[in-house]
Amino acid sequence: MDYAQQQRNPARHWLGLSFVALLHVVVIYALVNGLAHKIVDAVRKPIETVIVKENTPPPPPPAAPPPPKLDVPPPPFVPPPEIPIAVPPPQHAIAQVVHTPPPKPVAVRPAPARPVQVARTRPALDRSSCATTEPDYPMSSRRNMEAGTVVLRIEIGTNGLPARVDIARSSGYERLDVSAREWISGCRFRPATVDGKPVLSWVAQAYTFTLQD
Repeated sequence: MDYAQQQRNPARHWLGLSFVALLHVVVIYALVNGLAHKIVDAVRKPIETVIVKENTPPPPPPAAPPPPKLDVPPPPFVPPPEIPIAVPPPQHAIAQVVHTPPPKPVAVRPAPARPVQVARTRPALDRSSCATTEPDYPMSSRRNMEAGTVVLRIEIGTNGLPARVDIARSSGYERLDVSAREWISGCRFRPATVDGKPVLSWVAQAYTFTLQD
């Protein structure tokens, strides 16, 4: 539609202008009412207050108290040393002589003597020197069934011969005791010795008379 046609229809022209004006009014009203509510809501909200604490440095430590004053006592009084004055001895002074007795000698005990070991040997019967190998068994003793053991105590001389023969224990029969003593008296012994030297000694010798079947 060109300008000439609009001039020919003015009613339609005013209607368009009115619509545009009404549209602006509505837009303005909406903007005004909406913006006012937003401002009121923003004002009604609580305001958060943040308190920022200032970092203050810690207080300085208390100053150390001054050291106590020590009362120094005055130095003790020291008297000056006394200087001894040498006094010369009298001219006729007699020196005192002290006689000290000499020490007594200490008795020393001699060391104990060591025991001397002595070599000893016992006497021993030499059967080869006897007249028979055993005492004679008397016939009367056999007939009477006499038997037993006789113990003789013999003194051996340094030459090995019996010097004395005693009956230490009897067999119970005199004939058997006499036969044993006579037999041992004819025997010879190897004498006892001390350090290789023959000495006088005593020895016991037993013999048993036994009846044989």
